[in-house]
Amino acid sequence: MITKVKANQVTHRLLIILCLIAISVYVLSGCTSLPSSLNPKSNASAQIAVLWWAMFGLGTMIWVGVTVLLLMALFRRGTSDTYAALPDHQHTRTVNLWVVGGGIIMPTLILISLIALTVGALRSIPSQKMPGGLVIEVTGHQWWWEALYPDRGITLKDQIRIPVGQPVEVRLSSTDVIHSFWVPELHGKFDLVPGRTHTFILQADQPGEYRGQCAEFCGRWHARMTVVVVVLPPEEFITWLDSQTQSAVDSIP
Repeated sequence: MITKVKANQVTHRLLIILCLIAISVYVLSGCTSLPSSLNPKSNASAQIAVLWWAMFGLGTMIWVGVTVLLLMALFRRGTSDTYAALPDHQHTRTVNLWVVGGGIIMPTLILISLIALTVGALRSIPSQKMPGGLVIEVTGHQWWWEALYPDRGITLKDQIRIPVGQPVEVRLSSTDVIHSFWVPELHGKFDLVPGRTHTFILQADQPGEYRGQCAEFCGRWHARMTVVVVVLPPEEFITWLDSQTQSAVDSIP
């Protein structure tokens, strides 16, 4: 009896320690200024964050459950109690509970839930721009980003400017190797494959500057291949566009 009490005390202490570790990791993760997909500034990144937290929560529950069962089995094994074989009907019921329920039914329900969340998130992410909307052609080079506004003839290096609250069609391509365009606070990752053009819709709900990074190793200076997405109020963005066009016109001899 004393052994069982001690085992329960140890189990409770371990669970408390694990919970404290999880809370500490969560709190410390908010102390960084690095861009994070868990700090969404657009509808697309918000949907990605919801999926992440759902998978994290389910994964944590499963891990805690398996850990508790393992600890219970380990501590019970060290006791001097003897166990008699279960009757056939109880044995069958136990097998159905742990093998069928825990090994088939529960994983199936979890996977179906994740698929439903994923499909719902994909449907809520904009996939088409407004007629006559802004188009930006982003080309990856070793090791810098080229952003071309084809309607205005404006080219930027390692920077993209867009208006807040408006969907922008971004066309991705690469001139050399595979790159990956990723602005965590605005959207997910998109690969740039040489010879192909990948299109997605980029939209930011709040003005500001959002740092992006090439997320596919592309050579020696891969870590320096960064991009900044500058999100401006619509009036400021139009003023910037006009000033860039005027400057380009004035530079023509």
